Amino acid sequence: MTHVRSLVSPILPPILCLAMGLVTVPGARAQVKPGQYIATVAVGSGSTAKGEMYLIDPATRKATSLTLPTALQKNVNCITLINPVQAYVGTVGTGGPADIFKVTIAGNKVSATKLNTSALAGGNLAQIVPVGSKLYFTTQDSSNKGGVLQSVPAAGGSPTTLMNLGTSSLWPSGNLANGVAGFAGKIYVATWGVNPVILSYNISTKKLTTFAKLPRSKVLNTYLYPVNLYAGVVGGTLTLAVCGLYGDLVTYNLITKKVTGHFVAGNDPSRSTVLKYNYSNSFAWNPDTGDWGIGSRDGALDIVVPVGKGHAFQRAVDKVGSNPTVTSNSVNGLAYVPAGAKGYAPYGAGCSGNTQFTPTSGGFGVAKQGVSNFSFGVGSATNGLPALLLVGTAPLAVDLGSAGAPGCFLRQNNLFILPTVTAGPKAGLGQAFIPIPLPKVSATLYTQWGIVDASANSLKLIFSDGRKLIL
Repeated sequence: MTHVRSLVSPILPPILCLAMGLVTVPGARAQVKPGQYIATVAVGSGSTAKGEMYLIDPATRKATSLTLPTALQKNVNCITLINPVQAYVGTVGTGGPADIFKVTIAGNKVSATKLNTSALAGGNLAQIVPVGSKLYFTTQDSSNKGGVLQSVPAAGGSPTTLMNLGTSSLWPSGNLANGVAGFAGKIYVATWGVNPVILSYNISTKKLTTFAKLPRSKVLNTYLYPVNLYAGVVGGTLTLAVCGLYGDLVTYNLITKKVTGHFVAGNDPSRSTVLKYNYSNSFAWNPDTGDWGIGSRDGALDIVVPVGKGHAFQRAVDKVGSNPTVTSNSVNGLAYVPAGAKGYAPYGAGCSGNTQFTPTSGGFGVAKQGVSNFSFGVGSATNGLPALLLVGTAPLAVDLGSAGAPGCFLRQNNLFILPTVTAGPKAGLGQAFIPIPLPKVSATLYTQWGIVDASANSLKLIFSDGRKLIL
């Protein structure tokens, strides 16, 4: 019989004890670094909205505002990385057609060059896909309806209209183009509206086909309303992923077109009434931690962990946007700068017991040998409760139902325990972090958080997802 290890006294693993003596205080950041996000933010709405950009650093859990040129100080909408210091940025085009820019970040300043030398077809430039020497994207048409697929030379030039998607028989009536991704000579476009779909445009043959009909939201029994698409490798599989308005995150096998996951991050009681359901506006895959960064409509970076039905680390980084009213800050675009870490990937779902909140783990900083500013974190918990970081050397899946915690599993062999306390403004936004510089040695560890909560179950413990750390 397997027994749950007694959670009484904290014990530090020797490998982490060694590292604890190496703590340093990071200096002020002067440039984009691997392991950070870059966000485009709309502050306000309509014709009065202004554009902002931020560097989001998970290691410090802070967002730093960038100084923008006049051309981008209106409603910026999307961002696609070229390299850590350059990107393509599209605008909404409030009151007229959108524009597309190439931007360079130097320190905290952004310079921009407009790439389209004549007007685009309409507003709301959703996402930008580089293919060869061209950039592909969609806007609405001149009446702010449908979707027009266009391209422009990456070096700058006149835009070319490839297809007015809104006139195709495959286009759902009344829908708008609102998500674009590309892979292997195909451009994928997600539609926003009733009965939304993902369409596939073959650049070579110029043929438009239906990739998939989007499932209904699991948050609300209604349509998904996609905000972004992503195409690439996720967990070793070619994947097309879509993020929905209400917090749905759906993944498809890009080859078989079958759904491989439908994760839910929305409908969180900790959110304000306005944002309880309507909160996602962008997302980015983080290969270093095996999870998804979500740009919210209330000025935050959330983390969606793709295990079980989906976990969400609410407000992992706050204050992404300058308006003191958080619902006036919408993270329209999000990009992650990969660090090439071996990984701190999640596995196995957590549990909430009798509470409304499932603790969700996260890695804050780059999980690589010798990194001095890494923290293990837990979020989306009740505030003011003891939190225990459990560290083991082997993965487990021990059902704790018979121990008094139905639905909970011990995900590691629990050799070491590091205690702390959650803090936050209210239940559901409780967070805790344990900073530990990572040693310059190879190691594989398994972690999980336990939250001590007398109201949760008879064991008085609920647990987060597990994670595998490879150094």
